[in-house]
Amino acid sequence: MLTLSPKTVLRLLIAVVSFLICANLIGLVSYFVFDSSRLGMFDLDQEGNVPTFYASASLLFSGVLLGVIAAAKKKQQSREFAYWLFLSVIFVFLSIDESASLHERLISPVRELLSTTGIFYYAWVIPYGCLVILMGGIYLRFVLALPRNTGLLFILAGAVFLAGAIGGEFIGGFWYESYGVDNIAYAIITMFEESFEMIGIVIFIYGLLQYLNTELSEVSLTIGS
Repeated sequence: MLTLSPKTVLRLLIAVVSFLICANLIGLVSYFVFDSSRLGMFDLDQEGNVPTFYASASLLFSGVLLGVIAAAKKKQQSREFAYWLFLSVIFVFLSIDESASLHERLISPVRELLSTTGIFYYAWVIPYGCLVILMGGIYLRFVLALPRNTGLLFILAGAVFLAGAIGGEFIGGFWYESYGVDNIAYAIITMFEESFEMIGIVIFIYGLLQYLNTELSEVSLTIGS
């Protein structure tokens, strides 16, 4: 039986993310310095590979943890139940989105509709950005009401994740339209974009496990029988 200790899980996730970033760097050096092939299975700028699987799994794990908290809140008959449950649904959707690249299907129709260029070249950031602002307004009070440490971890996680997911797409879209993708600068931009997203989720998972450990100690998360 393995108990999910927040610090143990944090160390494990940091190790996995560090490995994925290093593997991607090796692929970039191989391609741009030695004119060889990139490591496709570890390329952060490709879909359907190891980083994509990890990203989708970590988002799904976040959704499961949020669901566990929601269930505990419902048992306590807490009014916070709906907030946790809705977050759980959002993260499960994000996991599906990550694996199926649903947001990328919005790029062409939104770009054609709004004639977007420059930082909005990847036009999916517009509808998703609006949803982020809406969610921020809905959840502001909720986050501020959380225990101080949990609230700070959630805010930090959100800031880091959005810096990659939205901010990285702004910079990447501008660079793609101006200079194309087959250059070291664009590869570095996408590396930082994906790295920030993964790091943000690591912080969020740690915050969730800390919350379960300190605020819902009656909930036991174990693997095994």
